[in-house]
Amino acid sequence: RALADRTWDVILCDHAMPQFSSDMALALVKERRLDIPFIIVSGAIGEEHAVNAMKTGCHDYVMKSNLARLVPAIEREMRETETRRERRSAEAALRESEARFLQVIDSLSIVFLSMEALTNRVVLIIGPIQDLCGHDRVAVMERPLLLQEVIHPEDSERVREAFAAGLASLKPFDLEYRVLHAQHHRPVWVYQRVVPIPNGTGTLVRHDSVVMDITAQRQAEEERERMQARLFHSQKLESLGVLAGGIAHDFNNLLTIISGNAQYLSKSLHLDPELAAVVKDIETAAAHAAEMTRSLQSFTRPAKPHIRSVDANKLVQEVYRLLRRMVPSTIDFQLDLSDGECGIAVDPAQLQQVLVNLCVNARDAMPTGGLLTIETARVGVGSLPTPPRKGSADDTYVRISVRDTGCGMDKETLRQAFDPFFTTKPLDQGTGLGLSIVHTIVMAHNGLINVTTAPNQGTAFDVFFPAIELPVAGESGNRTPPAQGQERILVVEQEEMVASLIRTILESSGYQVALAHDAEKALELCRQAASSFDLAIVAQGLPQMTGAKCLSVLQKMAPTMKSILTTGSDLDESDISDLNCEVLYKPFSMPAIARMVRDVLDGAQSDDDDNMVDGNEDR
Repeated sequence: RALADRTWDVILCDHAMPQFSSDMALALVKERRLDIPFIIVSGAIGEEHAVNAMKTGCHDYVMKSNLARLVPAIEREMRETETRRERRSAEAALRESEARFLQVIDSLSIVFLSMEALTNRVVLIIGPIQDLCGHDRVAVMERPLLLQEVIHPEDSERVREAFAAGLASLKPFDLEYRVLHAQHHRPVWVYQRVVPIPNGTGTLVRHDSVVMDITAQRQAEEERERMQARLFHSQKLESLGVLAGGIAHDFNNLLTIISGNAQYLSKSLHLDPELAAVVKDIETAAAHAAEMTRSLQSFTRPAKPHIRSVDANKLVQEVYRLLRRMVPSTIDFQLDLSDGECGIAVDPAQLQQVLVNLCVNARDAMPTGGLLTIETARVGVGSLPTPPRKGSADDTYVRISVRDTGCGMDKETLRQAFDPFFTTKPLDQGTGLGLSIVHTIVMAHNGLINVTTAPNQGTAFDVFFPAIELPVAGESGNRTPPAQGQERILVVEQEEMVASLIRTILESSGYQVALAHDAEKALELCRQAASSFDLAIVAQGLPQMTGAKCLSVLQKMAPTMKSILTTGSDLDESDISDLNCEVLYKPFSMPAIARMVRDVLDGAQSDDDDNMVDGNEDR
């Protein structure tokens, strides 16, 4: 009861008491785990009993016959008790500090290692070693070479040489390398600061290290480098876009002259079959050159698709002829085309670009040879990789597949395959834009794309487009020639040969044509006789003033005059949003310009397909 009622500084206990003894009192103190000096004061205690009492926790015993020892004994034991209490308090504070330190170390993913130099035995580990390498503290301390074994094979030789050189110098040194985690098998980037510890004679006895997980920092650095590369590519593409726009404008003017004059020859002269075939080849070559120019423009800047009805089989055959020369003889390049027509509504130039990009990727995936196949087929909705956003279960789709037997892709590569600027090729061999462009074009055509691949199992790209019925031969290919007319037309074109060609085409149809090679001359002609012009055909690429601006002024001067704007490159909607005009893209065919002129004069809506040169249409 006395022990429970208050706190005591010292306990003095007689050895023999009625129904109680010093042994029983000492047992109570020990039971309560009290650190209080316990001194037995007795007149009769045997030496053996006194020794046993000291062993069981008694601090001292004083004979009643020698009470002079009591006060010094009390003072001594109280000092020692206070010392013990202070030591325990310090130890508790130290343990708490160590716990906080270990919490900080764990939260920072920092590991402290101390290793014997001679045996490489790990004598101390502090921190989450298992997070770094996948092995726990016991395994690392029991196997001295384990920390060397987990180093990535590509880094191990470099680390071994740097470690040996650093220890030999007896100066602190730094290392960065990859560790293959024993559990998830992914590489972990680590930074290691090593401090060699020599003895008094300069002999290395141990080395201490701080090891940190820097995977996040390395990933951030790699992402920064990727962003810089993307910025570099974007700037390069921007410059290329400016260059391509200028080239396209000039090149399309030349193609207009070439194709237009070839058509004029074919129409005006009765050529023998051999010469007629030569002229036809010129027209076809000009048409292909125009498509190549559009492909270049769509690569450097988004282009509005010029949708038309095409047979996927014929388009694939054209791409096959183009790519046959680009595919090495070690690759077996085959076509497996559907027996029937595969009609789809697409921009032929953009679909050609899709097929070219996929075939080039397939070629590069087979450096030692293999099989490259392009397939076409009509399939049902059940063959689609995902349900279509609209339509019915009875809809039919055209599937165009590009398959190779190359290296294939793992899941991580496939996940990023369509990301802009992602590439597995060296920097000088790929931009990472090919598949991104493919995905963009397919989505813009309301199509779907699916990839089937596995490492060393090849890759198959399946592209799906809604199937359509193609027009019956003669519905579009043999149109009735546009009616002639006698209206007066103002042609504003900087390029003299293009202007001369347009005048020749229009005058052969009965129109009266006035030419101007710049906006200033055009405005002067309009001021002189504004009411006499029924139609103005103005080129966008005029000196000093754009064609759109020139048309805007002309329309104010002659509100009833109809308008056509010609251009060799794609226009921004903002350029013509305020104009009531049709747009004719260069290079154009003779029937295309003649038909658009007649339609505009008659107030009919022009067919967009006529605004583009086509190797099969109007020829």
